Amino acid sequence: MFSLRDALTAPLRVVSEMQRLAQGLAEMPAIGVAISGLHSELAGLRCDLQSMPADSRRLADDVEIVHRDLEVMKAALAQTTASVAPVHADLLRVEGGLAPLPDALHALLPKVDDLAAGLDAMRGELAEQLDGLRTDLSGLPFMSKTPRLGAYRRAA
Repeated sequence: MFSLRDALTAPLRVVSEMQRLAQGLAEMPAIGVAISGLHSELAGLRCDLQSMPADSRRLADDVEIVHRDLEVMKAALAQTTASVAPVHADLLRVEGGLAPLPDALHALLPKVDDLAAGLDAMRGELAEQLDGLRTDLSGLPFMSKTPRLGAYRRAA
């Protein structure tokens, strides 16, 4: 069952997920550096393999294929990084705007609990007063004790 506490803590969960997303986006430059490092290593390996005998040429061809694939990955990563940069900036702004929210919600939750307890107490007092009023009215010669309102609700 959905409660008021769930509604109030939902923004906390959103902040947590946005922080995880921002951390993932922050790791993208490290992936680019790793791909560039692999690219450099493969370039050196390609030079080393060119001096090998002809029967090992297949290995050199395989390295060349991997090298081309890394070139494609490097270009795609650069394009992805460029397209994600505005999203990352937006997420940082949103995260900054949401930063005070957890403290505000933590301060609000005890007040909501107090309000719920107060409403329960008021409900009990009103029920007692209503029963007293019915009892007082039932003493009049032309009145009979009216059925409880809850009985009508259940029947409806």
